[in-house]
Amino acid sequence: MRPKVSSFASWINNKIAIVRIPNPEGANIPPAKLQGYLLNEAHSAGGSKASLFRAFGYEAAKWELLAAELLSIAATRDVVASDSHEHGVNYVVDGILQTPIGRELHVRTVWVVRRDAETASFVTAYPL
Repeated sequence: MRPKVSSFASWINNKIAIVRIPNPEGANIPPAKLQGYLLNEAHSAGGSKASLFRAFGYEAAKWELLAAELLSIAATRDVVASDSHEHGVNYVVDGILQTPIGRELHVRTVWVVRRDAETASFVTAYPL
């Protein structure tokens, strides 16, 4: 006998725990990660992201604005995926930035908790 879809959905929802990154209040974003990478249009890997973030009003000189928004996502949004590797665990957290120009920007953030650490460090962010 097959369970009703609504019963099955209810069962699944009761089995899924809300998961946040470990110790989100201690998550950190090194200034160089934003100034030198995510907000640096000259960076070989981050340049295209920097162009987008700049178009939404973020600047390297005011990197703290973006950092605060990213840390808020880490602290308040659920992990959508995780991956364990030799250096630790990567956590993917999606969220919405309230940008300086007054528009919302949906982003995916990636955080790592290294094997020798208890808190997450920012890896990257990109638009969804």
